[in-house]
Amino acid sequence: MAFRPAFFFSSEGWPQGRFDFEKGGSSSGFGSKYSFEGTENGSGDTDGHDKFPKGPIAAFVLVLGVCALVVYFAIDRVESHDEPVWTSSGQFDFRLFPKGYMQRSEYYSLHPDFVKKWNAVCADNLQCESDNLFQVEIPIFDQVIDGEQLKLFTFSDGYWRRIPLSDDYGQPGKVSSYVEIPRVDNLIVVESPVNGQSLGFYGLLPKVYEDSLMKHLSTHVVGEVMIELSESSGQLVIRSNLDQDGAKVGNQELLQLTGSESDFRRLLSDAVIGESYLTEISRVVKSQHWGGILLDLEAFPSDLEPPLVTFLADLGQRNEMLAKQIIVVLSMETRQRLETEWLELIESSDEVWLRYPPPALGPLELLDRTLLSLAKEGSDLSKVRLMANLAAQPEHSTITAASRLLEEIASISIQHGGDEILTSQKVTLHLTENDSEVYWDEDAYSVALSHKANTYFVNNRFTVDFIMDFISFWDLRGLAIEAVDSSEISEPMMTRILAWQEDVVDSPEKPFGPYLKPCWIVNGGTFSSACWTSGSANNPVIWTTPDKPGVYAIKLLVSDGETFVTDERWLRVQESDINGLNPTSVGSTPTTTPTSVPTPEATPTPTPEANATATPEPTPEASATATPDATPEPTPTSTPSPTATPPSGPPGPAPN
Repeated sequence: MAFRPAFFFSSEGWPQGRFDFEKGGSSSGFGSKYSFEGTENGSGDTDGHDKFPKGPIAAFVLVLGVCALVVYFAIDRVESHDEPVWTSSGQFDFRLFPKGYMQRSEYYSLHPDFVKKWNAVCADNLQCESDNLFQVEIPIFDQVIDGEQLKLFTFSDGYWRRIPLSDDYGQPGKVSSYVEIPRVDNLIVVESPVNGQSLGFYGLLPKVYEDSLMKHLSTHVVGEVMIELSESSGQLVIRSNLDQDGAKVGNQELLQLTGSESDFRRLLSDAVIGESYLTEISRVVKSQHWGGILLDLEAFPSDLEPPLVTFLADLGQRNEMLAKQIIVVLSMETRQRLETEWLELIESSDEVWLRYPPPALGPLELLDRTLLSLAKEGSDLSKVRLMANLAAQPEHSTITAASRLLEEIASISIQHGGDEILTSQKVTLHLTENDSEVYWDEDAYSVALSHKANTYFVNNRFTVDFIMDFISFWDLRGLAIEAVDSSEISEPMMTRILAWQEDVVDSPEKPFGPYLKPCWIVNGGTFSSACWTSGSANNPVIWTTPDKPGVYAIKLLVSDGETFVTDERWLRVQESDINGLNPTSVGSTPTTTPTSVPTPEATPTPTPEANATATPEPTPEASATATPDATPEPTPTSTPSPTATPPSGPPGPAPN
C-alpha cells in the first residue's frame, strides 16, 4: 500500500519517571462502574430513556448489596429438579464485556442457596450429570427493536461465552435457550449493532467499483499509525493513502498500527511507555475522527502475540475508543498459538479477520473444523471475518495474474515427422510444456495450474463463490479483501462478490469442466477430439490435414474457466504427390503473441449446489453462441483462402 505523509506528533524532554505525549493530556482508567434503574415491569425503561450501559462495556462479576431481587424464570424442566432460582442485581461492578454489544436484559445469576442445595443433593448422585438441562426464558428490555441481533452470553472461567438461542421460540419480550444447571450460573442478553454481512477492504479500491463497494463497505484500511521510539521520546507517525486535499475520514476509515519489533518490545515491557501510547493513540483516533485501529499479528514474532492482545484490550477500553473499531488480523497458525487468549481476543475486538488458509491446506475443510470447535467453546463467530488475497497463489513464482500464468501455458508444439506438412497427413499438436494442465482442485476449491513441475492456484469467481457461500453458512461478519494492487481483482470476481452482497446468488458454481482443457481450432481438416466436450482429451490431439494444399491457421485456447488466452500458428500444407518443392518451414511461419481475453461469464449455468461442501459437476446448457472467432484470413500466396469453422458445443468466452 502506498502511503502519503499526513500527520506527525512528537514530544521531547519528558519528565523523569514519566512517559507522556503532552502536558495536561487526558487519560482514562481501565474499566468502569455502571448502574441503572428498572421500572416495576422490569423492562429497564425509565422515563422513556435508555438507562442501561451502551457500547462496549465491562462484564459483571459481583452482585453488590446483601439484598437482591429474586426473579423466578419460567422453567420447563427437562428432568425432575427444583426450579432454579435466579437473582437480578440492581447495581454492577463491570469487567471486560464483549466489545461492540449493547446490554438488552438484566444480568441474572443463580441464587447461592440454590447452588448449595444442588451440590449437596448431587454430591454422590451421578444421575445429576444427565439431569441438569433446563429451558430458560429471559425477559429483555422494551427498547429492543431488532430481535435478530440478540445474543445470549454467560461468564465462565474468566471469559464470556455465547450460548445458542432457541430458534423456535416466539414469546414477545423474551428469548429462550437450554442451559446446563449449575454449570451455567449467570446469563445476560446483548444486541449486536451489525445488520447483515458487509465487506472489509485492505488496500486501494478499484475505481470502477468504488461506488458499488461503498454501499456494502463497513471497514477500509487506508493508512498506518507508526510507533517510533528513541531513548527519551516517542512519536506517532500517521500515513494515509487518502487524498489530503479532499480527504474524508469517518467511521469506515481505519489505520493499521505498525512499528519495529524492537520498539514494540520496549513498549510492551514498560508500563509507563505503554500507558502513554495507549493515551496518545486513543486521543489521535478520536480527535482526527478515524474509525479505529487494525493490528496484524502476523507482522510480529509469536512471543509478542499474547501481550499485543492485552494491549489491544486495554486500548479498546479507553473512553475515546468505545465507539471506535478494534480489528485484529491473524492466520490459522496464530489462532492455534493463541488458544488460551482466543476468547479474550474475541471479547476485546470488534472484529477478528481470519486469513483464508493457503489452497494447498484444503482451506474450507480446515476452517470448518476450526469454527465448529470455536462455536462449541462459546466463541462469538459473528465477529469473525474471512480475509482473502484474491491474487493468484503461486508456490514458486511472483506471478499473481491468472492471465500471465495462462500465457505461459498457451504455447503450441507441432510434430509431423518430416520437413513438410502434406495433405491428408496426421499431425500431432500439443502444449509446448506437455505436462502443463489446468484443473479444478476439489480440496482447494480453486482452479489449479500445473506448469514446469510447479503448481499455481488461481483465485477467480469460482473460488469467490465458495468463500462467500462458506461465510453465509457460518453467518460470519463477511469478507475482507486484501488487495494492495486493485488490478489483482478481476471484473468477474468483483461482480460475483457484489452479487452475494445483494443476495442475488443462491449457491456457488464450479467452472464448466471442458473449459479447463486446451481447445484447438483450425480452419481446415479434422481433429481427433472435439473442442470443449465432456470426456475429451484435448492434449495432445491429432490433426488430419485437409486434402487441399494451402495456408491454414491453428489456434489454441487455454482457460481457467474465467479468462481465455490464445496462441496462433500459420501452417502451409503441401500437395502430398509433389516433389522437389521447398515449402515454407514450420519454424518460420508467422506466429502471434498469446493474448488474454477476460470474460465476465465464461460458464454455463451449472447444477446448483446446496452448500460449500457439496460439489456436483455442473451441466452445461446447449447454446448457439459461437466460440471465439477463427483466425483472420491469411493472404500469403494464391493458395485457397481458409474458411473459419468453429467447433460446435457450449458457448466460448462470451457472457451466458
